[in-house]
Amino acid sequence: MRSAPAVSYPVGRSRFHMVLICMIAVIGTVVNVAWLVQPTPAPNLLLVSSTAVLQVALIWNAVHRWRLNQAAQLAWSGRNWRFSDFDRLAQGTAEAPTSVRIVLDLQFTLLVFLTDAQGNGRWVWAEQRKSPPLWLPFRRALVASDHKRTVSSSFAGEADSKSNGTLNRQGNVASKAMP
Repeated sequence: MRSAPAVSYPVGRSRFHMVLICMIAVIGTVVNVAWLVQPTPAPNLLLVSSTAVLQVALIWNAVHRWRLNQAAQLAWSGRNWRFSDFDRLAQGTAEAPTSVRIVLDLQFTLLVFLTDAQGNGRWVWAEQRKSPPLWLPFRRALVASDHKRTVSSSFAGEADSKSNGTLNRQGNVASKAMP
């Protein structure tokens, strides 16, 4: 399989992410109100109020984190991914080489998990509406790089098992019997 061409795509705040936060907030509010107005047995007001406070805190945290998610660029060079956080670039921090994994693919929106060389992880949303002409090349690059990572890791596992002499005649890994 040939490598996908180089592409750079804007990532950051996502409308879809905010819609999810709002839907969860509405559903939680409906459940709390239904719990409060149930006729019998009488609801425990302390439990209902503590659940409501917890829900408000979680929603505030989600919205706060959504607002902190600044514009950035995810670029595929044909060999590796680079993540450019524009705020950090303004401070003089260089782009970070990144490992990319697709977590959720809804065709128009992607949730991607990035891992840098130090092992730090970051979730980013990519939406088709941010750059429609680059959307398909970006998706191809994500899938191609994910496929390349999967294939190389499976070959590495096969090479390790061959070096340990644990492959049977059919090429499958044979388990060693305990003495």
